[in-house]
Amino acid sequence: MDQTTLETLEYPAVLNELAVRTSTPEGREKAERLTPYTDIARIMEAREEFAETSGIIKTSGRLPVGGASDLRPVLTKIDPAGSYLLPEELIKIRDNLCASSRLKSILTPQFTRAYQLISSRMEALSDQRPLTSGLNRVIDEKGEIADSASPTLQRIRKEIRAIRARARSVLDDLTIDKKYAEYIQEDYVTIRDDRYVISIKSGMHGRIDGIIHGRSNSGATYFVEPFHLVELNNRIAILKKEEKAEEIKILKNITLMVLSVRAELLRDQGIIAELDCVQAKALFAMDVNATMPVVRSGGDVFLKGARHPLLILKETRGGERVTPVDIIIKEGCGTLVISGANTGGKTVALKTLGLLTLMVLSGIPVPVEEASTAVAFASVFADI
Repeated sequence: MDQTTLETLEYPAVLNELAVRTSTPEGREKAERLTPYTDIARIMEAREEFAETSGIIKTSGRLPVGGASDLRPVLTKIDPAGSYLLPEELIKIRDNLCASSRLKSILTPQFTRAYQLISSRMEALSDQRPLTSGLNRVIDEKGEIADSASPTLQRIRKEIRAIRARARSVLDDLTIDKKYAEYIQEDYVTIRDDRYVISIKSGMHGRIDGIIHGRSNSGATYFVEPFHLVELNNRIAILKKEEKAEEIKILKNITLMVLSVRAELLRDQGIIAELDCVQAKALFAMDVNATMPVVRSGGDVFLKGARHPLLILKETRGGERVTPVDIIIKEGCGTLVISGANTGGKTVALKTLGLLTLMVLSGIPVPVEEASTAVAFASVFADI
């Protein structure tokens, strides 16, 4: 179909209505890029997908497709050797794995018997339990690298916490000492350049032996590292470097796990997006009271009680009431003449016929009565 015809018949506006009913980035993308199918078998399959999804929504609620991210930029990033994913990127992967797991969890025998086509889509989702387990071990509930990610990291962080506790104890002892009481600011302990320091009033900073690490913007406070804290701070600095190196090692290892199943992750994302798009069609159908008519390769066009879907949505938002129209074109008929007075709805009737035909060819439900039938035309052209 040429783009001019699609725009003339407001087909992109219908796709936008589908897109706003999706829950995932790629699902939205699929909805926005829908084009009429050329294969009647695919149209009939889309009709069955709609029927099953509508049944699922009515009996069990919406498919749990939400929460899945677009992993394509993330998974492309790991191509260069030695590259690794950051925790926030690993969280996106884990979110997609959770979305897949939620979908597979509803695959009971009863569900599978009732909704065979949709179930086959869900059953195609890969089993990523090893990767899920690895991600859960590496990334904690706060989205940070967990202590349990490796025994080495756990040991390093334990030592850092112990040394920091000792440093705090040293600083606490200083504040207890009365000879320093008049020098020390109320919020006496802070960290500068990742080192524990003490806040000293301006003009008094020479009274405490230590290294000055700068002063506040107001100039009222100096930040001094007492000499007997230097060794502890140095040890913390060394451990922080070891911690960073171990974190990178952990991220590289889990990234290799991701890389080994990259194709499966992308395929799963596509399946979730497809289910999301199919569900958006069903949700759209509920909003405009639409159905999928029987589609044949030939025969009569019989759109009973046809209404323009965009006008229906305008009506629900306070617009004028939409008047249904029966559109009948017998097989072999080459021309349909619509006559009548100005503002009688002729253009709307023409657009309704064209748009509903495009929608049916795209597997999108249309607002017609159940007895309607449509024809899988090879092309649609509009000059209005």
